[in-house]
Amino acid sequence: MKLLILALLLSTTAAFAQSHTNRFTRIAQQADAMFDLHYCVLMADGIKVSNGIGLDCNDVIDDAKKVGVTELEVEEQIIESLKQSTINKLENCAKKNLVQREVSCEALKSRATKLGLSEEEINADLGFLTSFL
Repeated sequence: MKLLILALLLSTTAAFAQSHTNRFTRIAQQADAMFDLHYCVLMADGIKVSNGIGLDCNDVIDDAKKVGVTELEVEEQIIESLKQSTINKLENCAKKNLVQREVSCEALKSRATKLGLSEEEINADLGFLTSFL
């Protein structure tokens, strides 16, 4: 009887450990897919399509969905990545204005606000460079 209880306990423990391993593996796969999506969007933002060749993230989105990432999570990641890309572009624009006062950053500032970035968030991310926008 003790042997039967021990065997049952061991099999239950093994099944429990395997379910945790599977869950953590799935979480790691989802995190990898979201990381790939973030960098795909950063790289694809602003790329012009020439001769039908361009960078799109549809395959990365499909991979994310295959590992259980929801449509809402994908959309939120795309928006956050576009915000980061816009901040990076604003920073580059401000750096250009540091040297020469010819570059206008208004289109980027407008895009940033459309994506949901506030003036305070932009100022916090750019610091002293904000004055050169």
